Amino acid sequence: MNITIETTDKDLSSLAGMLIFKKLCEKAYPEDIFDNNNIPSLKSGIDKNIVKLKQLIYAFQAGAECLDDFNRLAMDSSFRAICDDRVYTPKSMGNFLRTFDQIKCKNLNSLLSRTSFRLRSSLFPTAESIIFDIDSTSNQQYGKKMEGVNMNYKGFKSLDTIQVFDERGIQYWNEVRSGNTHTAKGSQEIIHKVFAEIPEEIKSLRKFVRADSGYCTKSFFDACTVKDSEFVICMRKLMYRPLIKMVSAWEKQDTSEPSRVIFVGGRECEIGETVYRPKNSHHEFRVIILRAVKPASLNKLILEESDYDYQGWVSNICESMSAEEVIKLYRKRGHCENFIRELKNGLDLHHYPCQKLLANKAFGIIAALSYNLMRFVSLKDNPTNPKFAKAIRFKFVHIPCQVVRHARKVTFRFMNSHFKEVSKWLEEFSRMKVGLPLVAT
Repeated sequence: MNITIETTDKDLSSLAGMLIFKKLCEKAYPEDIFDNNNIPSLKSGIDKNIVKLKQLIYAFQAGAECLDDFNRLAMDSSFRAICDDRVYTPKSMGNFLRTFDQIKCKNLNSLLSRTSFRLRSSLFPTAESIIFDIDSTSNQQYGKKMEGVNMNYKGFKSLDTIQVFDERGIQYWNEVRSGNTHTAKGSQEIIHKVFAEIPEEIKSLRKFVRADSGYCTKSFFDACTVKDSEFVICMRKLMYRPLIKMVSAWEKQDTSEPSRVIFVGGRECEIGETVYRPKNSHHEFRVIILRAVKPASLNKLILEESDYDYQGWVSNICESMSAEEVIKLYRKRGHCENFIRELKNGLDLHHYPCQKLLANKAFGIIAALSYNLMRFVSLKDNPTNPKFAKAIRFKFVHIPCQVVRHARKVTFRFMNSHFKEVSKWLEEFSRMKVGLPLVAT
């Protein structure tokens, strides 16, 4: 087949699907949720800054990887149309991000939590529990004058981002920090801030928190306990080693059971339990320890403590779950790494664009607001097997159309197949109440 090229005077676009996300953004993030507490104010008010924030949200969904991509997006007719024919320049967006202070970043993070609970409730109104995963990640940076860029424990210069997700991948907190910040620093405050935004109507949900060994501290245990949350946290070796001798019995796993707990590397293992009381604490917590024979000791007739590899978890989940169930609950925390990787790869949060740390904090939170809408569409489209950003953009954003402007009216002309798909989603979101109800409509 011989393919030739030619020009046309018709106004064509490849981002017509942004119309779907504009409709969802209007429902999930109505303008009245933004005020002087979470958005910097200009002399003329905050209206222009709200527009800039929403354009940043749209840009992430359209695939922008840096502020300079606004120049490219401004050339697309669909993107210009959803931005009311005024797309701000990269310089304007940078100036906007630099107006955020520490208090507004904290309040914007609280807004992220509040809207996330409503997104989740709209998707899963009958849910009986919610599981939070908290973790931090390093973001390698190369700017020599960027605030907060320091050598991290891995040996390279970076910023650090602490994040909270639920088990469905919806994000509740995103905070960019100095690269040499300890993973658990400020985590107690984050637990209090996130839980404070739980709507009254769903406070009866059973709440769980999962975290790695960096969060295995008394203050983190106390924060979860105060918020009436159950937790399971991986223990550091120095913490569980003294407790091994306190285990009175080791339970072997049934090797014929496919769903049995397996040690790292596929080795058969035994489970033991004891209790742990942190120093200066009135609480005793359940400790679950997993042990497996080291490969080098398999042929020994008499095994000693040093012949085993161990893993340990501390939890306040008692009779309601067996030790095996608690371990399986914790191991599902691995999905959190996928969500962190999705933000880095799907929204290019490997790097941050600004010199000021507070500007990068605001950039990260706005990225999380945008990511949550993409995750909402993904879960709405396929709750059991939601897709990540690349597939969502391919299916819902990169839709071709002809943009027709006449008599101050803009019309998107689609192919028949695309028209049906876009119309279905626009009707779906049109039926939603502004702000998203706590009970699905």
